[in-house]
Amino acid sequence: MRLIFVFLSLFFSFSMLAAEFPLRGEYPDVKFITTNDLLTEFGKIFIVDVRSAFEYEIVHIQGAPNIEESKATFVDKLAEAVGGDKSKKIATYCNGYKCKKSFDAVRKAVAGGFTNVFVYDAGIFEWTKAHPEKSFLLGKTPADLKQLISDEMFKKHMLPNAQFEKDAAGANAFLIDARDPSQRKVIPPFASKAPNFPFEKLQQLLDNTEFRGKIAGKTLYIFDAVGKQVMWLQYVLEAKGIKDYFFRESGAE
Repeated sequence: MRLIFVFLSLFFSFSMLAAEFPLRGEYPDVKFITTNDLLTEFGKIFIVDVRSAFEYEIVHIQGAPNIEESKATFVDKLAEAVGGDKSKKIATYCNGYKCKKSFDAVRKAVAGGFTNVFVYDAGIFEWTKAHPEKSFLLGKTPADLKQLISDEMFKKHMLPNAQFEKDAAGANAFLIDARDPSQRKVIPPFASKAPNFPFEKLQQLLDNTEFRGKIAGKTLYIFDAVGKQVMWLQYVLEAKGIKDYFFRESGAE
């Protein structure tokens, strides 16, 4: 009876772990490191943020350089960052347990000759919540956890596609296509006249007095490629005092 109880306990523990970290099953060859272990080795292990530069600018782990996994130079840049020591213990991270970039980064590093690479799949938000004193949020440390955007707040500014298109055509609306130029192979009919301001460009414009005057009294209607990356732009909008804005649920799709 006791053995059955132990077996069931282990079974449910593994099931819960698989549900919490689903990519571990998809990447069985990738070693992982937990939040507690990363904290224990903090300052010794080389932590790498493999997301985009824009995401990194919003929030990142203290001391972690940004080396984008999506770039062809990833392995070379990583080798350069550790002084050519491919036996150095390394942890890669991205946006959390559903983010594949950190797993793909480990595989690329291993294929490139690195021998001691782990994925920190709990991700940046779990780390920031657990250790704000070792995190940068909007350029400041310790991270002010009140500035973290909740799912509820994100959804509050997300509109269904049809509603977005209707409202974006209003007299007091300012429609913005925030996609990168490489993502603009197709222009949606509702956005044929929308200016294209990728995230970095829009961030700069929000500091421009003339542009702020142009959007004064208007509601911003912003869409990206698939309705996901605008979450990062929301941090910028809130930090710069922009309150009247909405996103399109499925982006340009």
